[in-house]
Amino acid sequence: MKEDYSTLTPKSRKSYSSDPGEILRYISDKIIADELKSINKKNNFERYGKSKEYIEIGIKERLSALRDFSIRNRVITEVENVKRSELLSYVYGYTEASDRRLVIGIVDNEFKEEQLEHIGYIDAIDPNIEFEKLPNTIKENIHYLTGYKQGLEEIQKEHKHK
Repeated sequence: MKEDYSTLTPKSRKSYSSDPGEILRYISDKIIADELKSINKKNNFERYGKSKEYIEIGIKERLSALRDFSIRNRVITEVENVKRSELLSYVYGYTEASDRRLVIGIVDNEFKEEQLEHIGYIDAIDPNIEFEKLPNTIKENIHYLTGYKQGLEEIQKEHKHK
């Protein structure tokens, strides 16, 4: 029988018998658990970074619908020596975490209609936001969609004039 090691946390050594097979199993379980912990830590770093402060900055900037779309430049202007972990945190906050915050705001009626339209408008012209990846609550909000449509129309106008 193949074991699922994805949630393995070895018990204390005392819970294993003194049988050499049990000792070997404990050592094996501990090695696997430690490797998975290391892999999960690396994966979490790659997705979230390490800075709660920069996650919050990313959320705030997305939901305030600023027009500056160069995420890297925006972070670098705030901190001269931006670390990779801070940039990852900012990007996560600006994209995924702000999506969740926006969904909560829509469900709880925390945003005014004009705010949702403005966020939708900026999201449409912001290359960092992918409409297809947005949660359905956002994609189905009439005020967000109104702004999003206006943003797409502006993009089309700009392309016609080039």
